[in-house]
Amino acid sequence: MSYQLSETEFNRLESCVNQLDFVTDLCSHVEGRKEIPMDGLQSFLCAQQETLHATIKAAEERRDAQMALDAE
Repeated sequence: MSYQLSETEFNRLESCVNQLDFVTDLCSHVEGRKEIPMDGLQSFLCAQQETLHATIKAAEERRDAQMALDAE
């Protein structure tokens, strides 16, 4: 399947990937700490998840609309 993304959606996805890469690197380089504050990490991850889900939903809705048009 092929999913079309707008430039804004692509930029959102790219931003999320960059932020997740940053957090992954940050978590792997924390020296002297065995714990990472879960509230902050959970808030961050939930915000990224919302952005990713919204972008995927928009792409799927466009695909469904295009498939309906093609079927007519």
